[in-house]
Amino acid sequence: VRPLAVILVAVALIASAAFVVKYTYESEYWGGKTLPDVVGKTETEARSTLSPLGFAVSVNEVPSDDNVGKVISMSPAAGTRTGDDLSVTITVAVARTIPSVVGQSQADAKKALYSAGAENISIAYQNSSEAEGTVLAVDPSEGSAFVSTDQITLTVAQPFKVPDVVGLSLSDAEKAVKDAGLTSTVSYADEKGDENEVLSTSPEAGIEVSEGSTVTLYVPA
Repeated sequence: VRPLAVILVAVALIASAAFVVKYTYESEYWGGKTLPDVVGKTETEARSTLSPLGFAVSVNEVPSDDNVGKVISMSPAAGTRTGDDLSVTITVAVARTIPSVVGQSQADAKKALYSAGAENISIAYQNSSEAEGTVLAVDPSEGSAFVSTDQITLTVAQPFKVPDVVGLSLSDAEKAVKDAGLTSTVSYADEKGDENEVLSTSPEAGIEVSEGSTVTLYVPA
C-alpha cells in the first residue's frame, strides 16, 4: 500500500507541476511573449502597446504614398511567440520628400528624384551663366512632401543665345531680346523691307553670348 501511495503522490506532484508550468507559460510569465498586432497604428500608438509588455521597439521608415505615419508591417509578425528575444521592428510609412538637387547636373537630379519615387519629371530651361545642364530650381521645392504621381519640374540652365527675331516688328524683337537676358540696339540698313521689320541681327540667331550682351537689330532705313 505504501509504495502505491508514494506513486500516487508523485503522480499528483508531477501533474501539479505540469499544470503550473503550462499555466505560467500560457500566462507568459516565461518563454517570451506573443506580439500584439500594431499594423495600422501610429508609431506612438504602437510603442504604447508594445513597450509596456517589455518589447524593445526599433523603427524602420519607408517612403510611401499611402498610410503616412502608420505602421505598415512588423517583424516578427503579429501573433508570434518571441521566446527570450523581446525585440521587434515596426516599419512606418513616411511621406516622400523632394531631395536636394539644386546645383546638380540634370542627369543626377533626375536620378535622385526617381530614387525618391518620382514618376513625372518635366524640364524647363532658363538662360543662365551657370554651366549648361545645371539644375537652378525644383518645384515643389527641396524638402517638400510629394506623392509619386505629382509633377516635379526641374529648371535647368542653358546658355544665353541670340533669339531668332528676323521678320518680327522692331518692338517685338526688342522684347524677345530682353526676355533672353540680352540688350538690343537698332541700326538702319540700306535695304528694302517693311517699315520697322527686323532684317537681320548681329550676332546671328543661335549664337551663344554672355549675359547682357548687345544684339544689333537691323531694320530698313
